[in-house]
Amino acid sequence: MSRRVAAVLRIGLLMILLALVVWGWSLPREVQFGSGVNARRAFSVEEARTRGTIQGKVVDLETGLPLQGVQVYGYRDGPTSDYVSDGTGASGEFGLALLVPGVVTVDIGRTDLLEQRRHVAVEAGKTTRLIVKLAKAPPPCCQLAGKWRVELTIDPGTPSNVSASTISGTVRFRSGLWARVTAPSDPDKVLYQEYGSFHIDWRPFLGYWATEVADDVYAPDNGWMAAYMFNDAAGTVLSGDRVDMIFQGGLSHNRISLSGTIDKDGILRGRWCNMGFTCSSTGDFVMTRM
Repeated sequence: MSRRVAAVLRIGLLMILLALVVWGWSLPREVQFGSGVNARRAFSVEEARTRGTIQGKVVDLETGLPLQGVQVYGYRDGPTSDYVSDGTGASGEFGLALLVPGVVTVDIGRTDLLEQRRHVAVEAGKTTRLIVKLAKAPPPCCQLAGKWRVELTIDPGTPSNVSASTISGTVRFRSGLWARVTAPSDPDKVLYQEYGSFHIDWRPFLGYWATEVADDVYAPDNGWMAAYMFNDAAGTVLSGDRVDMIFQGGLSHNRISLSGTIDKDGILRGRWCNMGFTCSSTGDFVMTRM
């Protein structure tokens, strides 16, 4: 190979390398954002310019040490609307990215801690920094074990196929002894989940989907049997008198989420919602021991 040919090849290779460098610099720049237990989120400079971010750290109120396993949710229109979320890692850090500018509601909590809610002003192209101090929650007042009568009402106007304003039934939670033995010791040292089954026909509120067991697959339409084919229940007395429960058919995609408080008379009152990606139906509920 002549020297002239070798020189041309070297020049050609250099031009190719230069073109690759220029092409790389012309691509949209990306900014890495996020921390905690979630994977990092990459987004373009344009998104960074028109959206805002919230970064923060969650620490123990008494010791100042970082808290792990705290869930952080940010939303604009209510807790059942679209939201972004993150969880804290060992450093206690969290991040919420791609937020539309304006006031964002941020819920910060872990089941054994007192939850906090912040209203944060988010500006385009800027990062707002939060330091959140959470206190230990009081121990749970009681257990759910036993049989309860459940009465539910639905909020007017949702959904369109409602055929009754009130439904009722029962739920029975099994003894919590085994749950306490098998409960994880960290971070919920005094909390454990209780399990049982409910006996409620949701069809007057939710329509025929209440018998759905998979996509477009329904249990036989043979009266009460279809409504009660799958009836798993789970609940936790979080702290003090706060209670969270889930009523879910064993193979159903949706679930009923219930949150409330137990008053001095032992009556549990609160709100329920039919959870998919958001609450498609909502209402009130009252539970009394039988």
